[in-house]
Amino acid sequence: MAESMSEFMARIEAMIMTNAISKQKNTDFLEEKLRPYPPTVNDESMYEHVKKVGESLLGKSNVLLSPMVMGAEDFSFYSKKMAAAFFMIGTNNETQKPIIRLHSPYLIIDEEVFPIGAAFHAAVAISYLDKHTVLKAQ
Repeated sequence: MAESMSEFMARIEAMIMTNAISKQKNTDFLEEKLRPYPPTVNDESMYEHVKKVGESLLGKSNVLLSPMVMGAEDFSFYSKKMAAAFFMIGTNNETQKPIIRLHSPYLIIDEEVFPIGAAFHAAVAISYLDKHTVLKAQ
């Protein structure tokens, strides 16, 4: 995947440079300042683990598969280093106020979900460690 991304970026840069040269303009890609985000890809076994814990804790009907999106996410750097699964916890309450998307100063979060989210994160971690930790004999 990384190769195709770098090839894609190289092709875009070549097209922009060709266009800039033809119009006698300078271009700066800020390659020294900006680092492209890798895609966020869930590890299949970690995804299954998180899904199973969510269904057990919250009920099957409350665990939904999110559609794929093209957003950049810091989490993708972690998922390149270790098995990971990106998930979101719903925090809107349609009875409170109009739904406003993330990254808005008018976003309203139903804070009643915080303990549920904390319990879910803890359950994912604890159950994972229970299955994957080998205790050494003392």
